[in-house]
Amino acid sequence: MARADINTVIIPEDKKIWVVHPGKNKKFFDDFEHSSRIYLEYPGLNVSTNSLQDDDLMRRKIRYALELARHGGLTRADGTPISLEDFEGDATTDVTVFLRTVRHLFENMQAGDLVISPGWGPYSRVLFGELTQNVNFAQQARIGPHYFIDTQYRSVKWLAVDRHKQELPDYLRRYITKPPAIAEVARGDAADEFFDFAYNAYVKDGLSWSSIEAPHYNSDDPSAISDPTRLIELAIAAFRAMEGGYDLGHLTLDEIIRKYYSKEDIEYFGLSFRSPGRLDFKSRNTQLSLFVSLVIALGAAGALSGCKDAGAPIELTNSQAARDGVTPQLESQINSFVQHMDGSSLSEVEELAKSSEKKTGISTVVRVQP
Repeated sequence: MARADINTVIIPEDKKIWVVHPGKNKKFFDDFEHSSRIYLEYPGLNVSTNSLQDDDLMRRKIRYALELARHGGLTRADGTPISLEDFEGDATTDVTVFLRTVRHLFENMQAGDLVISPGWGPYSRVLFGELTQNVNFAQQARIGPHYFIDTQYRSVKWLAVDRHKQELPDYLRRYITKPPAIAEVARGDAADEFFDFAYNAYVKDGLSWSSIEAPHYNSDDPSAISDPTRLIELAIAAFRAMEGGYDLGHLTLDEIIRKYYSKEDIEYFGLSFRSPGRLDFKSRNTQLSLFVSLVIALGAAGALSGCKDAGAPIELTNSQAARDGVTPQLESQINSFVQHMDGSSLSEVEELAKSSEKKTGISTVVRVQP
């Protein structure tokens, strides 16, 4: 028996996407990244559940926090103390916008939401992460340059910190320009492509995505990707054949690819020639991209022919989701693949996977357990 963790995020329909700018000129970008937190430059704001119910009070608090930030301390240049009682709560345009961003940070942003934080300049990095918990007003710290008073923040788990603005298509880059400091990105086919940059594997709305790492591929040998691409073609073709109820027995790998491979099954396939390389695969099927990753991982581990010879099943789990409808279906598919393929063909699949691993270091999110 072989066990494997598909390690895949299931994205719910109500998951939100937020762009959070790390201060003026992105000056808090490093702190965002290294301290795993996001915040607004409103020192001493002291938001609470009760204060959020009072717009007048919140506008006064915002003006107070802005004054503290402007003077860099609790007193003005003339020595007079800065007090909340000094400020009015009238609804001017600028403070109304600021209040909206405060409500986003402390009311609207929920645990599990995707957070995107861009750096300074057109060639900077972009951070992708998830909020780790719902709002906790007690989360606060002395954050430079405002060490004189606490700033409230939200905790984030960064998922990808090596993405760059230039990787994003124009229609996504436009979402991460100023203003405002915090903005929700409405979900849709285009905006949902942000998930491609945050996760190595996910399933949502009848679609699956898998990013296959090739860290040893350095673009100086195009032939090094021939085995990985053939392996991917084989997995796609086999999946289509099994979905159609066709028998794979006694067919060679070339015959399976020739008869059943179709590019119509691919929503997107991208090969990055940067070092390290990567292959990104998206399908309009909740299982196909993950099936491809499974074939690569199990093949490299030599588990396909081993289970075939022993007559033992492959068991799948998903550490990213306690219960989901994808894992049981995928388990059925991969076991059907092993059952119906000839032993010699499975051995050839494993040779392709191991050759791909040797040449490019190819790996997927799937974790095969010994």
